[in-house]
Amino acid sequence: MTELPDDDMATPAPGKLLAGPWTPTLDTPAALDAEDAIPVTVAVELDGDGADPVPVDRPALVGEALAPWERQAERRPVLAPWLLDPEARRAAVVWSAGAVLHPVAFHAVRAPLYVLRLAANAPRGALRLVKLAGRWVLDWESHGLIAGAAGGSVDTSPAYLALTRQRDGRLKRRASIAGSVLLVAGVGDTLLWYLEPAGFWGGTVAAILGLGLAGRRKDKPVVSSRVTGAGAPPRLTSDAIVRALGAASIRNLSDRAAEQIDFIAPGIGRDGHGWRAELDLPFGVTVSDVLDARSRVASGLRRPLGAVWPEGRPEVHPGRLILFVGDHDLSTLPPIPWALERSGTVDLFAPGSIPWGTDPRGRPVKVGLFENNVLIGAIPGAGKTAALRPLVLAVGLDPLSESWVFNLKGNRDLSGAELFATRYVSSMGPAGVQAALEGLRDLKKEILRRTEVMAGIPEALAPDGSVTRELAARRELGLHPLVMTIDEAQNLFSDSKVGEEAGQLAEDCIKLGRAFGVILMLATQRPDKESVPTGVSANVSIRFCLRVMGQVENDMVLGTSAYKNGIRATTLRPSDKGIGMLVGGGDEPTVVRTAYIQIPESKKIGARARAMRIAAGTLTGYAAGQWAYTEDTGPDYSLIADLLQVMAEPKAHSATLCGRLYAHWPERYAATGPDGERMPWAAETLAAALKPFGVTTKQVWAKSPGVDTGTNRNGVERADLVAAAKNS
Repeated sequence: MTELPDDDMATPAPGKLLAGPWTPTLDTPAALDAEDAIPVTVAVELDGDGADPVPVDRPALVGEALAPWERQAERRPVLAPWLLDPEARRAAVVWSAGAVLHPVAFHAVRAPLYVLRLAANAPRGALRLVKLAGRWVLDWESHGLIAGAAGGSVDTSPAYLALTRQRDGRLKRRASIAGSVLLVAGVGDTLLWYLEPAGFWGGTVAAILGLGLAGRRKDKPVVSSRVTGAGAPPRLTSDAIVRALGAASIRNLSDRAAEQIDFIAPGIGRDGHGWRAELDLPFGVTVSDVLDARSRVASGLRRPLGAVWPEGRPEVHPGRLILFVGDHDLSTLPPIPWALERSGTVDLFAPGSIPWGTDPRGRPVKVGLFENNVLIGAIPGAGKTAALRPLVLAVGLDPLSESWVFNLKGNRDLSGAELFATRYVSSMGPAGVQAALEGLRDLKKEILRRTEVMAGIPEALAPDGSVTRELAARRELGLHPLVMTIDEAQNLFSDSKVGEEAGQLAEDCIKLGRAFGVILMLATQRPDKESVPTGVSANVSIRFCLRVMGQVENDMVLGTSAYKNGIRATTLRPSDKGIGMLVGGGDEPTVVRTAYIQIPESKKIGARARAMRIAAGTLTGYAAGQWAYTEDTGPDYSLIADLLQVMAEPKAHSATLCGRLYAHWPERYAATGPDGERMPWAAETLAAALKPFGVTTKQVWAKSPGVDTGTNRNGVERADLVAAAKNS
């Protein structure tokens, strides 16, 4: 080993040395100067002739540290974030006005009641005043002193006589003063009665109010409280956090380990409607551990569960925790009105253009739909459709956009879209499923058409190959935003006849349509692999999960490992309606409480969107009376009959049969390739098409075209087709 220079060595310090092929050495280098010595651990390599000591922890040498401009520093903003946010400033002004005007208006309305309460207390105040004046005139305080000096009998001692003479003199003076005050008051009231009646009555009212104040009772306050709560919640302190985390039975975090918690600057402070603290958990403790113990942490903080929201900062490290403790339980707050409910428009091309709700701190949460797709999942009754409603209506408020809405629940939840949607179907039965399937088919065809259109667009008009608002405004190109919404998508994807095809179409549309202004929004009640195909859930960019019951459902909506990384909708309660975990709407996952729009209000918004489209000349389809879904009764041909016609042998491979079907009827049995070319069905497509007839493809021994010897591949037996034809 190469010998290190003397200035690169340091005096070894006691402690553990490296294990393995390294052993400690007693021969240490010359120590540094006592003032400059830096404790290090020293070890020596066994193989070799010499015993050259090597510092395990190298001392900090000049030139090794990063320069100040090379270090990453997180600077606090010069101005508070709420000062830069127009909505936050508006909220601050509204709150300030309410804080000033509400007490004035509240007490002004109740002023006559306060006067009556004081008048009712006046007799009690008069008795208290008479009693107090009598005790003063009679010098009641000295009575006990004189009685004590008398010793219970007539006493002629000098002390007793002195106290008695002093009390007699005090009684004469106080009686004179009291009589004079009564005489002056009586004469003054009499003169006011004759000379200034208004002054007399004013003085009388003032006297009654004064006596009412003197006679008020503590258990019946005169002035009503203008607030109904118990006051501000307790302040969040570091001691409270350490105590709560230490008592929450978190793995590797005992009471003693909790003392290792480090709080990050600027410390604990107000953030929106609550307190925010950022801290580093002890070594080996992760944010996921805290999330598992969220209810116990809330108990330790003595706060409602819906007011305690821990979240992580995985970009820093897994142990960086942000703890937000709200002033109120999020689920008990009034419904959040939608920011665009009364006025406003939407630009779907602008990022973050759609207000969706607020986070636990009360900050607005906005999402952008362009180049994104949306998946919303939850158990029944968690607020899934209500969370979808603002997004559907926002699409209507962009007059350039086209909206297809398929409500497979069959109710009026999305009826506001009837007034502007190009396609609108609300049906729970097979008709709705078939309409949604045809919509996906047409959506994929539209994407393929747009690829051809974009191929002819000059590069200067679309530098990144994506549709712009300028291109979308050119109606002859047909590149406007096209948004297809399917509510209760599990009814489509889990259908035994068309579910597999629908899943493949949805996956293709999600993958291919992003750059061409085609957007797919899906909402499902049962987030599992049957109701949400894996290819769909794996490619959606905006995911919103309301309450679900297990880890599998959580990760199906929010993405693989979301539960492990602490993004958990399983911790939500039945009362947390409209509250869910949002992934993809911003840089970090966050808890969101969506805005609530009632159905009558949604129709008013839909009417506004309709008026905008009429003015822009973009009202088409269903809303314009130009489209209505007619249930398809099926093709006028039979797949089984066509297969029997092209299949003479007892067994045939699926790929062979697909080729024969395409050769005989290319308009019936054609698939679209990745580049838009027409090609025969795939073997999987044939298997899915045969499943409703009770025919299952299986391994069969047969010859393929151009092959002399038979092979064992997936195929069909003619006998199965004959049996299916007899049963149909």
